[in-house]
Amino acid sequence: MHGNAAQSPDELWLPVPAFEGYYEASNFGRVRSLDRVVQTSRKLDGSYGSRTYGGRELLGTATGWSGDRVNLHKEGRSQTFAIARIVAITFLGPCPPNHHVRHRDGDRLNDHVSNVYFRRNYEVDAELSLLQTMAIRFLHSHPRRNSARDIAGAMGLYKHEVRRALNGETYPDSPLQPKLAELSAAYDAEPSPPSLLPYLDSSPLNLT
Repeated sequence: MHGNAAQSPDELWLPVPAFEGYYEASNFGRVRSLDRVVQTSRKLDGSYGSRTYGGRELLGTATGWSGDRVNLHKEGRSQTFAIARIVAITFLGPCPPNHHVRHRDGDRLNDHVSNVYFRRNYEVDAELSLLQTMAIRFLHSHPRRNSARDIAGAMGLYKHEVRRALNGETYPDSPLQPKLAELSAAYDAEPSPPSLLPYLDSSPLNLT
């Protein structure tokens, strides 16, 4: 998050899971504490005092690769989280196993909900479908010749997984020429295509 921004009418605040009543996160990538009353030390007469803490926006501390991080306190315990992770689990749901939070544009300070997503861990290889494997080979060998990096980015894979498909480590060649011809026709129909197919997600081939 870049600095302290004024509240926008489009900003939505939701309770942070496991910290309901203590903290909220916004779709703009901000985190704030809520007003709360905390019990203080026991007095000489045996009673306990209390102290009211006003809610405020939490200013993150930059930590390099993970972006801004903040401390969340609850019931005497403190935990440190990346703001991107807080925003992701608040708006996108629990982080799937073997995944972590990434920034779409590479800016680790841009924690807007539209810029964060769950990415599969590098060491956990994807189980590529046969059709995905053939699509990777086609897109790489096509006259427009997309790079392994572009293919990986468009299909949500890692480069080494794309290279495995290109090297024949996932599936042997299979008779999917009709499907590949359909993909080729759709690809060639693009009047001015980018480095790779943005329409793959909506393709009738259902590559994912």
